[in-house]
Amino acid sequence: MGSMRSKLGGIKMPALSYWQPRSFGIASTSGLRFLFSPIAKGKSAASSPMVRFRAFNALDSLITAALTIMVPLSLASRGVELVAIGGVVALLPVVFTLSRLLFASVADGIGTRPFFVFNAAANAAASLLYMNASSAATYVSGRFLEGLRGGAIWSVNRVEALALTKERRVENEYAKLTAIRVLMFAIGTLAAGYIVLKAGFEVGFFMLALVSLCALALSFTIGSGALRNEPLQFILSRLDFRKKGKEVWKVAGVMLVGMPATSLPLNLLLPIYLHTVGFGYGEIGVALAFYYLAAALVVPVALRFEKSLGKISVYCGAFYALGALLLPFLTDMIYVPILLMALGDGLGSIIWEGLIAKGAHGSKNQATDVGFMHVPAHVFTTIMLALAGGIAQFYGFAAAFAMCGMLMLGYGLLARRMLE
Repeated sequence: MGSMRSKLGGIKMPALSYWQPRSFGIASTSGLRFLFSPIAKGKSAASSPMVRFRAFNALDSLITAALTIMVPLSLASRGVELVAIGGVVALLPVVFTLSRLLFASVADGIGTRPFFVFNAAANAAASLLYMNASSAATYVSGRFLEGLRGGAIWSVNRVEALALTKERRVENEYAKLTAIRVLMFAIGTLAAGYIVLKAGFEVGFFMLALVSLCALALSFTIGSGALRNEPLQFILSRLDFRKKGKEVWKVAGVMLVGMPATSLPLNLLLPIYLHTVGFGYGEIGVALAFYYLAAALVVPVALRFEKSLGKISVYCGAFYALGALLLPFLTDMIYVPILLMALGDGLGSIIWEGLIAKGAHGSKNQATDVGFMHVPAHVFTTIMLALAGGIAQFYGFAAAFAMCGMLMLGYGLLARRMLE
């Protein structure tokens, strides 16, 4: 299995060997050199398409992080009930799923650049909508735009990374891109909490709109292709689920359990819970940034010292479930369960990419097939987000977090069975 390589849309993609620990170099003091190594000899860093691609991802991750924490807290500050907040937050996954599939099928025909441009423009529009939000309908519109911009970038992000690496080791590029996005996610979370504390939500959303405009200018310099007519029959043909292999749906089944386990706490439960136990907006930002940094740091450590994806799967479920169960009962030591959940989440991301590599082996339409793998998970996450607010409101946060812990434990066990 380790030597298998598949041709995905003309691009080489390693199978499960892509997650072998020896391929990563960010677990030691050489990590910064690995992350920011020159892209191509004889070219300046600023002129490199890969540098521009990474910079765009950094800005998108910062914006995503800030919106993730600011939207539910903004709703809560306006006195909106938790059930209603859950309903607004739940809109994103379903829009993301449908748009990602459609965008992926179109991208397989017209290229990637139009979707990076759309992503940045939608980020700016959503931020401006939230800044002037005066009703639930405005928040729903903003969430709809967030789903579209997420679908746009993730329909082409892996394809573009693979295209730019060409003869380089794909696993190294994924490690760099993941490290950059997680680092910027932590920074965005911290910055959002601080700005909201000092200047309020309106200023925070306005600053995100400005960052989005910077990303928009950058988006015209990355990717390939342009807007043009694509025959409808080609788009629909790539979207025919009957043509997808069994492996795609097996992977999708495992992902279905794993996605809501982390999406519910990060997108809804954890920020609101921390606020209810006395955390200020700045403190919530610090706590979530701590979570993301811990989740990022455990990845290179695990890949360096543990080669078995099966064992990583078990650790992922155990750490996360333990942290989720303890969280409501350790308010005086709340960073302990947060750390445990973060460790489990970080290990779970290794398994996630391993599952994608397994399911995409032999694919002829990479972007579309990877999108299909995520469909059941996003649908289930949408349902669970809509229900999670009610569970927390009527049965308590302990029940909601316990549910997330059990989902992650199940994800780890199912992934172990599939990957070993």
